[in-house]
Amino acid sequence: MGDREGRPTTAEIQAQENYLLVEALHEASRRYRNVVDQIQEAVFECGADGVLTFVNPAWKNLLGFGVGHSTGRNLYEFIDASDATLVRESLEAVYGDKARAGHSPRISRETVRDGLRIQRGIRFRRRDGSLIQLEMSAQKTASESIIGSLHDVTDRDLLEDQLLAAKELAEEADVAKGLFLAKASHELRTPLNLILGFAEMLEDDGVAGGEKPSLLGRLTVAAHQLLGLVNDILDITQAERNALGIQLQTFSPGAIAEEVCSLFAERAKQEGIPFEVELASPLPDGIVSDPLRVRQILINLIDNAIKFTGPDGIRVRVSNAMIHGHPGVTFRVSDSGEGIPQKRLDWIFGEFNQLHPAGTRSEEGVGLGLAVARRLAHLLEGELRVDSTPGEGSSFELKLPLAHTAKGQREFAQTAILQGRATVY
Repeated sequence: MGDREGRPTTAEIQAQENYLLVEALHEASRRYRNVVDQIQEAVFECGADGVLTFVNPAWKNLLGFGVGHSTGRNLYEFIDASDATLVRESLEAVYGDKARAGHSPRISRETVRDGLRIQRGIRFRRRDGSLIQLEMSAQKTASESIIGSLHDVTDRDLLEDQLLAAKELAEEADVAKGLFLAKASHELRTPLNLILGFAEMLEDDGVAGGEKPSLLGRLTVAAHQLLGLVNDILDITQAERNALGIQLQTFSPGAIAEEVCSLFAERAKQEGIPFEVELASPLPDGIVSDPLRVRQILINLIDNAIKFTGPDGIRVRVSNAMIHGHPGVTFRVSDSGEGIPQKRLDWIFGEFNQLHPAGTRSEEGVGLGLAVARRLAHLLEGELRVDSTPGEGSSFELKLPLAHTAKGQREFAQTAILQGRATVY
């Protein structure tokens, strides 16, 4: 071909140029497709009606739907109903904004929390029914379609939630510690002033001999109150440094329960509170744990029960139990008070948390007793839980293994038993 002199004609040159241009376009298209297929973000293309004309392999990785199950379907079928309207309005705005063609706005939900404006991914529903949060970017193309990308932000949103929750907890802790310092100063001064006052009265020669036993008794109560508060403060400080210690001994669970209950018998009698102790049968003759720490937990639980109980009084029951698949014992302290709301059952074991407003009789102390008790229970390889029915009362249950370590479980499972009995004070 060509003219008479063998040179290509204008038409042939044009045809060659067109061929090369088409080949270049095909090559560019192949490169574009390869790039889109390799990126980690899901890419899609849809018309103004939302019908998908293209998705890349990452779409399946994120949502579980392959190309054959996605193209031809509407984009909004994959979006959770709670976010579908937001996405529809956003894409309609993108599609109608001719002046800003090529602009890629981010489409996400906005949440205000703790005074902060937080961006949240759009909720898409995966093939297995689970939800995934994806941040969307979209723009209008020259061919009047919309092309967009999806990026998984589930972990980011979760981390932000955790950081916000941690921030709120830290702020609550700061407030609680401030209240603690204010209240602790009062709680420490009160028994100290009583101790000093009673001590000065005892030194006074004018005090009749018959009054001294009463003064000594009140002095002892104030000293124990002060000691308990100081112990709680020291224990929670040690617990935060993982420095709480225990000393293992063999002791009778029934005997230690009766010993602790006897400390409160006179107080319960004076306040007209029915007080019963029951040792179920059979009971192990001895367990290996820390009697000082067990006594500390029981004192805390019974002291709280006396503060909160109603007219039906208090019942302390010791019985056999299973814990972590091994034999153990349970100390159950039940009161007949107003009970604890369900949402507060775990909250009351937090540091500085108290159920009633400060200043009430039942809120003596600084809100450390139950926090210390639960930590001690865990240290003894046990559990401390509470069950409560509002209006009927609460039951705190301390479970302990027969031996502190698994090595001793079999030996103490065969120990001698005591006959059960009940004591009413």
